[in-house]
Amino acid sequence: MTVNSALQSSEKIEKVRAKFADLLAKTNKEHPRPQDVKALSDLIYNNKGLQLWRDVASAGQLAELTVIENSTAVAGLKECWKHRLQGLKKDLGNEGAPLLEQLLIQHAALCWLKLNLVELSYSRVMKQCEWRAASECFIMTASEHNIGVVF
Repeated sequence: MTVNSALQSSEKIEKVRAKFADLLAKTNKEHPRPQDVKALSDLIYNNKGLQLWRDVASAGQLAELTVIENSTAVAGLKECWKHRLQGLKKDLGNEGAPLLEQLLIQHAALCWLKLNLVELSYSRVMKQCEWRAASECFIMTASEHNIGVVF
């Protein structure tokens, strides 16, 4: 490949990526135009080698962010938790692991986060309730917050 053709190829890739970003912005809303959705789908399909879909957060990443953002913690703690979660995944060997292991590590880290948030909630409830009625109070509070409780 010549330098000139490599530059043309690089320019083409950048144009495709720019078009992807534009279409993604147009379709990332409640009621996108069907022709924009089709154009996005066609662009992704016709440029499989670029793996454009990787530029968008995965469902697992969105789950992590949603769990953190929906917690009752203050903004500073939430930001630290985001970094702690990334550190935990790194400590579990996420970097360089095969894809299946990365998915399992991501899920294990998310479960760790959710469990700790439930533990924090339980601790708050225990502090607020009288000791003899603590379990009843936790079950009541958990049901108010749609937290499944199994004893």
